[in-house]
Amino acid sequence: MVTMKSQQSLGTSPFSYVLESNGVVDYMLPNFLILNPSKMPEKENLNFNFGTIEANRTDSGGFTHFYLKKYRDLGKIIFRHCFYDDVSPLKKKFLNECPVLFTMKEWKTHYFIDNDFVDKETFLHLRMGSNWSQNSAYSSVINEMTFLFDQLLQDN
Repeated sequence: MVTMKSQQSLGTSPFSYVLESNGVVDYMLPNFLILNPSKMPEKENLNFNFGTIEANRTDSGGFTHFYLKKYRDLGKIIFRHCFYDDVSPLKKKFLNECPVLFTMKEWKTHYFIDNDFVDKETFLHLRMGSNWSQNSAYSSVINEMTFLFDQLLQDN
């Protein structure tokens, strides 16, 4: 669905996406996309499957690589801020309260898209939400993420 805010975020682009790359294969991360199908050429060719491309395994959305090969210039990249390796206002503000979330390399795929892109909203992505990796710090990360999310809700 294209809302007023997402239309503003799209501008004249038919789609906006978070770029995922393994260094060889670039594709759209399906976790956060803004699509305006009425402006997208060959939208029926947009494939979110995963698999092997050029001998490289991709995650969900990997086959969007083929759509990007044709239409990358039409899209707009949404920049994400990774908790682990990004210096950001959010990290500076909450580093002391959320040290595990912002410093453990194992959680480096957690990221946020802040109000630089989406007006007065923050999108948080927590990878391994089910703790499939059986990480011993999981409960600390969940507690810190809950605290962080609560603070962000209070700020808005």
